Amino acid sequence: MLAFAKGGMIPPGGVFFYADPVNGVPLLQEPTSFTALVSRVRSAYLSAGKPAPEPLASTVEAYICEHVPRGFCIGSYTGNPPDFMTPQAVKERSRDAAARCARADPGTVKARAPICGGCVDNSKALCLSCTGLTDWAVKMAGRTKMGIDDSLGICRHDRILVSLLVSLNGPAPKPDGRPDNCWRLKNVN
Repeated sequence: MLAFAKGGMIPPGGVFFYADPVNGVPLLQEPTSFTALVSRVRSAYLSAGKPAPEPLASTVEAYICEHVPRGFCIGSYTGNPPDFMTPQAVKERSRDAAARCARADPGTVKARAPICGGCVDNSKALCLSCTGLTDWAVKMAGRTKMGIDDSLGICRHDRILVSLLVSLNGPAPKPDGRPDNCWRLKNVN
């Protein structure tokens, strides 16, 4: 199982996070404490009427490790390893998408963001807050920043900044291994 390379580490973006939508646990974020996140995750499983996986702290740590850049954690990756793109490549792909697509209304953006934030393919392979890409994406989208924006990374399928992607209306993609709950599969705008 994956584990943080050093104790006391904070994930890129400065937020601990976890989601298990299949078992009724939405995206949970905790900026101050890993222990506080584990407590909130345990409560979410109880609220959903599901048993929490044990040891829960190790499960949460492994989840975070699967979504951040390699080198942050030690151990063997079991899921999709984080994809790495240079900040410039991400920015160019995102800019191209923004030029081709109309903007979604604020209500739609607010509904899409938690879906993407809890997605296993929301890659944290770059520290978007460190590079300024989160703020850039929000400006490109022409909207105000939401609290969830700091936990949105890069869509592994579209390879676009998720903070921008949730704000765009474009054609639905061809099936490409996306999770069934991906709003992009249903988007026909």
